[in-house]
Amino acid sequence: RILATHPGCQERYIVLLAMEAGEPGGADKASTLEEKFKSTFSFIGHTLHPMRPGELAGKGSNVNYAIQQLHQFEWMQFKSECVMVTIMDADTMLPAEYIAGVDWVWASNPKAVAAALICPSTPVIANASTSPWFVRSWELFYFTCICGQMGHSGALRMPLACYSCLLVIPEEVGYWDAGLQGIAEDQHTALRMHLHYRRKGGK
Repeated sequence: RILATHPGCQERYIVLLAMEAGEPGGADKASTLEEKFKSTFSFIGHTLHPMRPGELAGKGSNVNYAIQQLHQFEWMQFKSECVMVTIMDADTMLPAEYIAGVDWVWASNPKAVAAALICPSTPVIANASTSPWFVRSWELFYFTCICGQMGHSGALRMPLACYSCLLVIPEEVGYWDAGLQGIAEDQHTALRMHLHYRRKGGK
């Protein structure tokens, strides 16, 4: 729902729900959301990740499959260098200001964005009151570390649940790891992208 409140979402937003084929009722859930929001976004659709050898069910494998299907949609006539992809959890409350910030960074420094992963500082608050104390403590500690990244100019910044990059970037690094090594998909993917462009001589 939060995306439906963003200015310009009807003209600019392409929403792709990365679902797991093995999830009971997953396809029906996606179809319900598509029907509800079909007039809200430029496009809303879904993919169903089929479990393949060596893969695990989860966000990393679902996103990996979904992004690779993008070019099969008939509306996908854009070059990968011209598509900004934002990966987010289903319960992420993403403010419109974040998208505006991504737009500003992209427009003001397109050369840097060509090899960058952009991420917000994401507090974990949705289920804080019902989570075990250890989980709450760990999430508070990790969020503090995420916020601490804003105070330095280092090239590597770790995302939490949500991040954006040009579509060409995952295509260059070989998409997401869908197996056991891809757990903590957000940090793992950020590290892979960072190392890939460091080897190429970028920042």
